[in-house]
Parts: sequence; C-alpha cells; structure tokens
Amino acid sequence: MAKQLIVILSFLAGLTACINEDLSGCGATYAVTYEAWVDMSVRDTLEARLDGKVAEAMIDTLESVIAPAFDRHLHDLSLAFFTPTGQLASSARQQASGGRHEASFYLTPDAYAHEAISVDESVAHFAAVRADRQETIGVGYANLSDTIRPVMTPAFSGRTTLKPLGDSARVDMPIRNAVVVLVLRTKSGAPLGEASAYLRETASGYAHADSAYRFDQAPVIHTDRLDKAGATAFCSNCFPSKEDEKAVLPAAAEAEPSGLWEMDVYIRMEADGEITKNTLYINDPLRAGELAVLFMEVNDEGEVEETPEVAVGVELDWKPGLDFELDVEL
Repeated sequence: MAKQLIVILSFLAGLTACINEDLSGCGATYAVTYEAWVDMSVRDTLEARLDGKVAEAMIDTLESVIAPAFDRHLHDLSLAFFTPTGQLASSARQQASGGRHEASFYLTPDAYAHEAISVDESVAHFAAVRADRQETIGVGYANLSDTIRPVMTPAFSGRTTLKPLGDSARVDMPIRNAVVVLVLRTKSGAPLGEASAYLRETASGYAHADSAYRFDQAPVIHTDRLDKAGATAFCSNCFPSKEDEKAVLPAAAEAEPSGLWEMDVYIRMEADGEITKNTLYINDPLRAGELAVLFMEVNDEGEVEETPEVAVGVELDWKPGLDFELDVEL
C-alpha cells in the first residue's frame, strides 16, 4: 500500500512539474459543441396577431424582413476559458457555419468556466462585450453612442463548466434578442403620411456573470418603416424589457405614465400639418426570443388609438427639441 502511494505521489509530482515548467505534451483536449436555440415561428406569430387585420401581402413582407433576426445560425464565435479563480486562460474566435458548431481545444488541464457568444460582426449591430474579463463578459450593442439603427440579425450566448482533465460538453446558446413590430392602419383608409417610431426602455445587453439583462444605459432604437397594402409597419431588433417593475398607465393621474417598454411614434398626416407625438406604454414584458406584434389604428389627427394591451399618451403639435436627441424622419 505504501509503495502504491509513493507511485501515485510521484506521478502527481511529475504532472505538476509538467504543467508548471513544460506545457508540451501534457495538455488536455476539450471538445465542445455549440447549439443555437430559437423556439418561435415568425410566420405563426404574425398570422396569429395580424390575420384579418392586414392583407396577406403585409404578413409576407414582414416575414421576409423579420425572419433573419431569428435565424438559427451561429456566426462569429467569441470563446473564452476562465480558471476557477476567474483568470482568463485562453480565448479563441471561430467562424461558425450553421446552427451547430463543433470545436476542440487543447488546454492546460483545469476546471474551466467556458463562455461563448455568437454575433454577426459584419453587420455591426450586436457585439461581444469584454471577453477578457469574466465579470463583464456578455453581449451588447456594437455602438451605444447614438440612436441605434436596427439590423435584423440574431445574438446568441451560453456558458458551461468543463471538467479538469479534459471534457466533452455541449453549450446551449439561447437567442438573446427580441423583435418589435408595430402595425398602423388609418381608420379612414388614407395613407399614414409622414411618420417615424422609436423604441425605448429595453436592455442595453446581457451579462453572463449575473445571468441577467443590463439596464445601466438607455438605448433609443430606430425602427424601419414598411408600407404594404394600405398598412404601415415599424420594425426594430432589440434586447428584452424589464419584467419586475409595475408599469403605470396614464390613467393614474397621480403618477408619471410609464410602461415596461415604450415606443414614441411621430405622425404628420399632411405635408404642412402639425406633428403628433404618440407615446405607447406596453405592460406585457418583452422577452428574449419573442416577436412582439402590435396592431393599432390612427385617427385623422394622427393620434394612435389605445387598445386593451397598449395605453397611449398624445402630445399634439409636437415640436422638435423637446425630447432626447433624435433625428425624427419627417
């Protein structure tokens, strides 16, 4: 028994010397499979919310525009391996080619916390955040210095813990973004006129360390406008809203109106007319992987009319310069 113990101790001593002095030939292989995860049908959601309210041509157009934001396709992978003490041991960047990606890494044996982020860097909408520090690693917007122009592209991220002497593991990578669609139709059937919409009160990114979305900044996100078959849609790709705060609607006169997430819609029905600012207050949380579709009607004054799901605050004769810095496209 004593002889066996001596052999074991000698082996461990040799392994320690190998790790600390000469890394060649004493690493371990970590085989990792990355899997994108999307659990939503764009077509089914659009039809459930818009069937009978807009022409099928609008649903077809929205589907073609929105679908890329929910594409189950991994793009540029940012990968990081952290030791149990939080030190960055290794990092890598790989190009994926589908919803599933397999890779092997030869590393010094350790129990690694492995973080993975996938965004399409070529379109510069979402980006990996501080992959060299475990406490700040996550996914966010590529640029938060100004209002954000939406690009219909997905963001995925996930994490796992790898065993010390080599491991085979799978990293499930849920989609982190959501898409908002606001469809407007005038009650008179006339064209909507000049209009633009902005999305507010959504997260600025997702932090792996907290497994939570960040709200330390207040992104303002443009929407893209689509006109089809007598209706107008505004689409935006974003992160989710908060879920744990009670929204206060304008009916509560003693409090400032607010929603879990909000949209500002600026409408000028006639070329030389006044601008009407409509603020939409939405109580239902906007969640990751969700396509939120709002359908609302507009009266002749450019006022968006409330629905049971959405309260509206209206400011007639709105003048630029009274809000946050934005470029109202009117």
